[in-house]
Amino acid sequence: MRANIDKARAAELTEHLRSDATALGPNTAAPFNVVFLDPPYGKALGEKAIAALLKGNWLAPKAMIIWEEGRPPALPAGLTQIDRRRYGDTFVTLLRQPE
Repeated sequence: MRANIDKARAAELTEHLRSDATALGPNTAAPFNVVFLDPPYGKALGEKAIAALLKGNWLAPKAMIIWEEGRPPALPAGLTQIDRRRYGDTFVTLLRQPE
């Protein structure tokens, strides 16, 4: 992830958090506009991470979530699916936080 951020010359525009996304707790900084999720497949950790993001106020209005998973994920209430694409055995789902 860090290498891709550096290649895009976006280091000053990003914050790369390395933590348990299912147990984030409350956000004390500005909420995020874009979140990438690539949890271990088949363990429902993406759903748990999104629940933690919503509960902790981590998402800005209209935030985009890019979620990679091994199956079509269960969509959390309150988020809108923008797109879903399949690449072999991987599904990439784009979600949007309402305003």
